[in-house]
Amino acid sequence: MKVKEIAECRTLYELLDTWLLIYKLGLVKETTYRCYDYAIKKIKKCQQDVPLDLFGSVNFKSLLCQMMSDGLSKSTITKVHICIKSAFAIAVDSGTVAHNPAYKVAIPQNAPEKKIEALTVPQQKQVIDACHETMYGEYALFLICTGLRISEFINLRWDDYDQSNSCLKITQSKTEAGIRIIPLLRPAEIILTLQPRVSEYIFLQKNGNQLTKSVMRRLYERLRRLTGIQEITNHVYRHTYATRAVEQHIEYTALAKILGHTSPAFTMQRYVTPDLEHLKKEVRRLDTGRFVEL
Repeated sequence: MKVKEIAECRTLYELLDTWLLIYKLGLVKETTYRCYDYAIKKIKKCQQDVPLDLFGSVNFKSLLCQMMSDGLSKSTITKVHICIKSAFAIAVDSGTVAHNPAYKVAIPQNAPEKKIEALTVPQQKQVIDACHETMYGEYALFLICTGLRISEFINLRWDDYDQSNSCLKITQSKTEAGIRIIPLLRPAEIILTLQPRVSEYIFLQKNGNQLTKSVMRRLYERLRRLTGIQEITNHVYRHTYATRAVEQHIEYTALAKILGHTSPAFTMQRYVTPDLEHLKKEVRRLDTGRFVEL
């Protein structure tokens, strides 16, 4: 049935829409599905609908270059490449088209990387204040206090909490560096003590079910409305934790281990956002040390 529906597609838009609906809806994680849906919307914005046999490698390369010129991030362009390549692979298998336009087209290496900015100190205070006004707000506070990845957070179990040593143990990760111990700040410990021990999981929905990324996405959307800070995401909390840690002069190697990175240089380059007020404060310290005599 699936192959038949793909075989009936005649245009680029029809193929992408059918691929998303038939091959991805309900078959991949919700976050992955939304990424593909977003990528297809970007394709439609930059590329007019054309018959499948008229969309070749030259057209696809031109599309990617146009997206790069428009300032789309390398991450988005990569997802666009995945959508086109996967959809056309099925179309080739069904005999709808003879060639896959993505096979000989590489992702532009000079495409810009998406830069995630940490919250500034005033923004962080706004978010913390707003967390006290909305449901599940303490969950966002916990992320700010620990630097956890969202997938690590929602899968935390009570067995992962070492209360005697005031730390969390991350025991499952895609990388070896991700297996780590995270010493807890006092606010994070307080939040843990407020969670009911009615499940193997620490953080739950109000109905008692395990927490989901959708619940956490709706939380940061509420915090955006309450604060007016549209950059808030679950991952921004992680960057904010890293930035505040560096501002408090934490040792870089220790921070990399806490975040689950193999390289302190990667942590500093990708996760730490210089805060202007902090930089000015640090430079003013040179004045007290008579850095330059006039």
